[in-house]
Amino acid sequence: MRIAFIYVFLILTTMQSWAKSVPATYESMENLMVDIRDPFFDSELRKKYLQLVQTQMQQKIAKEMETTQDQLQKYFIADPTRLNLLWAPGWIELQTEFYTTLHQETFKERWVTKTKEKKVTDYGKNITEAMLFHLKKYSGVKEGLLYNRWNEVSSMKGGKKTTSRIPFFAFTKDVHSLLAMDAHTPYENILAKEKNSTSGNPSLSTFLKGAGEKTREQYQLLAEKIQLNHRIYIRAVANGAKTVASVHYLTGEYTLTQTEAKVSAFIEGFCDGCSRKEKEDYKSSAISYVTKTKKSFNQTYSSGKDVVNSFCTDLRNNLYQFDEPEEKAPTVAGYRDVYIAVQDNTRVDRSHIYAKMQMMKIEAIRKTIQEHDLGVLFLTNALTRLSERREPFATFLGCRPESLARDLVSFSRAITEATHNVEKYITNINQKMKDSTASLKMANETLEYFTQTNVAATAEAMMTFPQGIGHTIDSILELDRDVRRRKRTDSIVAWGGTIIGVALTISGIGAPEGVALLLAVGAMAKGAISGSYYFYRAQQEKEFYKELSKAKVGLGNNFYLGENLQQHYSRYRSLRINYIVDFAGSILSFAQINKIAVIKTSGNVPQAHGLIERCMRVLKASGENVAQGQVVQAIMTAAIP
Repeated sequence: MRIAFIYVFLILTTMQSWAKSVPATYESMENLMVDIRDPFFDSELRKKYLQLVQTQMQQKIAKEMETTQDQLQKYFIADPTRLNLLWAPGWIELQTEFYTTLHQETFKERWVTKTKEKKVTDYGKNITEAMLFHLKKYSGVKEGLLYNRWNEVSSMKGGKKTTSRIPFFAFTKDVHSLLAMDAHTPYENILAKEKNSTSGNPSLSTFLKGAGEKTREQYQLLAEKIQLNHRIYIRAVANGAKTVASVHYLTGEYTLTQTEAKVSAFIEGFCDGCSRKEKEDYKSSAISYVTKTKKSFNQTYSSGKDVVNSFCTDLRNNLYQFDEPEEKAPTVAGYRDVYIAVQDNTRVDRSHIYAKMQMMKIEAIRKTIQEHDLGVLFLTNALTRLSERREPFATFLGCRPESLARDLVSFSRAITEATHNVEKYITNINQKMKDSTASLKMANETLEYFTQTNVAATAEAMMTFPQGIGHTIDSILELDRDVRRRKRTDSIVAWGGTIIGVALTISGIGAPEGVALLLAVGAMAKGAISGSYYFYRAQQEKEFYKELSKAKVGLGNNFYLGENLQQHYSRYRSLRINYIVDFAGSILSFAQINKIAVIKTSGNVPQAHGLIERCMRVLKASGENVAQGQVVQAIMTAAIP
């Protein structure tokens, strides 16, 4: 107890800087923007924190230019080269996260507005919620897609029109005004430069020649949809490169050098709409992704045998019964002995026992997919037996010494199947891109296809092309209204869109989001109510296992999301947000503080969060040294039973 007291005392001495007024750092503001993209976060609170960061950004740039916030616009108009300041390290990353969060909120606001008086089915809601949820962890900074945005202002000087650019965050003091503003770039400036043009992203001359005689409004609409489709396409290819790298390198099938060659061949062979620089960027991003992801794995796989043994271990731990004979469920008709004798000669319907066994198998497969580092491979037909309804009911893995050779063949087939499906999907969208540059009808159909089959790439594209937000919402609503326009979700779409876009896109995240969104997309096709539920549930469960492994939240084998987990999650997010906002200059991170508090409360996470809340409350209340004694008392009360 004495040692614990001294340890906590030393930590709190370090934490005294919290009580002082410290300016927020670029990094802390970036973290805040990423954190509030959580779809569970209240929309009004998100606006509040967007406003806070916008104000901080204006104050920082005004200080750098030695002026005031009120004079910012004049200063940029007077000297356009000052925009170069915003490409400096720190600034460009912060803007990227700020605009991503701003556009997410814009997307959400406009969706709510457009659907206020419309009846939207679960199909449309699921697509929208999946996009919002994907943006929770998506970061243009991590992807290397740094982004700046400005507003153009025109004025007349000496009878001559001049146009100046003002940083979008500095254009107004009110974030609500930024959310309400429509992005607009004339179609002449949207289209590709002649030297960078491709079949899916034409130059102005090629565009005008192919589109034929149209009004300016028609040209504008077609150009915007072409550009949105192009941006979704290159995100799909970039994510596809990550999948190709992942299934070869993370499984131990190839070395890093061999994987790099495989990714290069994939990009060269399939990326019709990518420039040379984009191809190099995607290859670099894919290799960076797999090297970072491998470090987060529970174990390293150096061969197919390692992967198979690992899958088999997880299946057994999840109570999969390998020894049970595969048999069809008995029925009364044509099945003589439908009952078996158990204790006290009580008769039990064998079909009930069979059904129970099959449910246990399905649950074991589900848990293995969700928890295993490479669980996404279990989504392929090569590893999982599917019913007539295309639902998993058993595994092809025998998981016995005599079945090892067959199991390795099944594993190898899974990798081949995944790679083939990715390539087939990209080939499919290549053709769609070629057909959609001259016809508004075809451009609409291509956008609808992307919206259904590649939720993640569509969401990512909108973040750097806000003109596409309204088009995406219209596409979702059209699909929601007309069932005939929806595409069948098969394994090609799953690997080409869903799995590429979610399970293997975000740094540090593995299979759960992939399988969950696959279930969600399947639920969309069937019109099920709970599609988005699976998505949320899987993401939450993964995060809690990772961040709060010692939490006693009573999950057990309960499939449903309990209120205690929801409340705990909400409390955790709130604490983290408040910490970033109030103590942005602290030398201790929230993760460190949370870890210390959890340790001191013997792994009782709700109690630890109560402890942190009290610490924060006291430290905010007073900057005087007397606060230290109160905080120590609060910690000792909570930490020692």
